Formats: sequence, structure tokens, C-alpha cells
Amino acid sequence: MASYAEILFGRVVLNNRLASHQQVADCLRDLRGRTLGEVMVAKGLLTPEQARQAQRAQALAQFIRAEKIFAKILVERRIVDAKAVRR
Repeated sequence: MASYAEILFGRVVLNNRLASHQQVADCLRDLRGRTLGEVMVAKGLLTPEQARQAQRAQALAQFIRAEKIFAKILVERRIVDAKAVRR
């Protein structure tokens, strides 16, 4: 089963129209201990630079998601108010 990070990487690739849904799905089935980026580069679907750029975008998306979850927890526990989080 693909990890959240690999699925997110695939979404970045799809959103940037670097590969088709079928190509990403096929690569996700072929991971075998490799990252999705490594598989896609090996199959010639991405250049190493495209894979690096997609990985950076994926990492940023994961960071933003984590920040949103953290902010929600702070508001729920009344450590900060919602106005402070929106700034």
C-alpha cells in the first residue's frame, strides 16, 4: 500500500500534468521499496529535476497540512483563539 507521502506526490504530478492517472497508478503498484519519484524517473515519465520539484511541492503540502492540524488543536484546547490562528 502506498504511503500518504507517495499518494500526495502522485497528486502533485497529476495537478502539474506531468503524467496521466494511469501512469501514476501503474507506478504506485511498482514501488517495491522505492519512492514514487524514483519509479517515475526510472520509467522515463519524469526527469530527475521534475521529481525533485514535485517532492518539494509534496513536502510543502505536508507541512501546511500539519500546521492546519496543529492550529485546530490549539483552538480546540483553547490555547489560542481562532483570530490568532488566522493571522
